[in-house]
Amino acid sequence: MIYRDAKEFKSILRHINYRKRQVAIRAAEHVTLHNLNWDGGSRNSYAAFTIDGQPLGNADKHHSPAPWNNAAEGTRVPVPQGACLVQYGTFCGKDATAYIYVNPADMPRILGN
Repeated sequence: MIYRDAKEFKSILRHINYRKRQVAIRAAEHVTLHNLNWDGGSRNSYAAFTIDGQPLGNADKHHSPAPWNNAAEGTRVPVPQGACLVQYGTFCGKDATAYIYVNPADMPRILGN
């Protein structure tokens, strides 16, 4: 995991109204969706974007079902080349650090190397 200044990724983060100063970058070919429902003041949200910041979709519709009946909970989602998946949300009532999951082949491109 690599921490970077959030300003470097504002084309992506502006879509989720992210206000923290840092983001975490992780290389992954798949991401498992978890904590989609409120639990003790915490909840995760997920959104997909192109590396250039164009929205591809999100998992917001999966916040509504009851936790014991949420079919998306535990779903394994691929992270294709040219796209990234952002995990963000609330932890104990405060904004959580955003994690940007990127296909390992795209890591040099997203980190500017």
